[in-house]
Amino acid sequence: MKKLIGALAMAAAAAPALAAHPSDNIDERQYRIEQRIEQGRRSGELTRREHGRLRHELRLIARDERAFRADGYLTRGEWQHLNARLDALSQQVAFEKRDREHRGPYYGGPAYNDYRADRRF
Repeated sequence: MKKLIGALAMAAAAAPALAAHPSDNIDERQYRIEQRIEQGRRSGELTRREHGRLRHELRLIARDERAFRADGYLTRGEWQHLNARLDALSQQVAFEKRDREHRGPYYGGPAYNDYRADRRF
């Protein structure tokens, strides 16, 4: 019985070593933010300029990640730097989607001044 408990304790201690690398979290976050940006573009919540600016910032973060990983690994400081930038970008996406600036009817957004809405039959 003691051997079983000892083996379970050893397995529990080794579990963090088998966990996913923290840098995998960065790739997941980039993917989720990209999906939120594209959803905002499709729904019309983001203007063309907002969409372009947010995509540009996401590309800059990805570029920095590639530069940081060029030596084969991310240091704790590099990981924290990328996470801080992703936090800021995530907040910016949320703000831009809520700011009530929408794309107009000519870009696939909702048509507020549709002439057909004024017709009476």
